[in-house]
Amino acid sequence: MNIRPTSLKTYHEIKEEGLLPRRRFEVYSYVFLNGPCTAGQIEQGLFNKSAHKRTSELRRQGMLQELGEISCPITGRSAILWEVVDALPRTLPPFDVRATRNQLLDKISDLEEYIAELEAKLRWMKT
Repeated sequence: MNIRPTSLKTYHEIKEEGLLPRRRFEVYSYVFLNGPCTAGQIEQGLFNKSAHKRTSELRRQGMLQELGEISCPITGRSAILWEVVDALPRTLPPFDVRATRNQLLDKISDLEEYIAELEAKLRWMKT
């Protein structure tokens, strides 16, 4: 096994404490053991066609880094070369549908007020 830039201690801590959901850990583990690699290589190695989604999630959590772009040996297309990072996962902020909905409603309200102001200006200009 090649020595990865991440420490074995960090890898085992992530695994033993269950710091990553199962699918993310599968992708992280694959890159740890076989990296650096592309999402195409990960998908082929894991027989998982959604591994590319997990790479983005792992990047946001600070678990994978982009080393650059290469021609993927699997697809032949330009692809990101991924490598693990020697760090524990950062937690992603929870997605709160209500907060997002409320933010959108606030924006709509602001736009409605702005439209009302423009309509009042337009009426004033016509008189």
